[in-house]
Amino acid sequence: RRAELLRVIRSHVARSCVSASTVRGDGNAGALEAARSFFRQLDLRPFGTRDPRRFAAVLARATRRLKARLPRRARKWGLARKTLNLFLRDATYNAHLRGAYRLDRAEALLEIPLDSITGSALAHGSELKRCRRWPGVRALMPRTSAAFQAEAQRRARERGVVRVHLDALLWSV
Repeated sequence: RRAELLRVIRSHVARSCVSASTVRGDGNAGALEAARSFFRQLDLRPFGTRDPRRFAAVLARATRRLKARLPRRARKWGLARKTLNLFLRDATYNAHLRGAYRLDRAEALLEIPLDSITGSALAHGSELKRCRRWPGVRALMPRTSAAFQAEAQRRARERGVVRVHLDALLWSV
């Protein structure tokens, strides 16, 4: 019974965290359902770790697997990572999934989901060369993403929150 409840809740989170506007853009037809389907099946247990290296490896593997499941024209690293980060954020915010998969352990490791709003806000005033201009989700690559995540980490610390919560702060203004 508990396993079924967790499956249904994970499915609900997968449906609610990724909307049509999240994956809009030329060539992204079919990406919405592909991402949601991937998240419904994603094993969250490996994400429940405090170990930054282990978490980074699990996140990278899941990003590659999701990218491969997206429709061919939508197979962009940035789109896969953005939607995965949205799902992990919302799964961590969900009391049932957070407890069952020990996602509280990884909360400080979660990335901010990067999009035009968060990326542009982070680029504004950034001293990091790679963050001075938001490249867009479709053009986002691992090295540039890492620079934006580092900038997000710095700003989150200034505000006394973990990086993933900066998303709510930047979207609420």
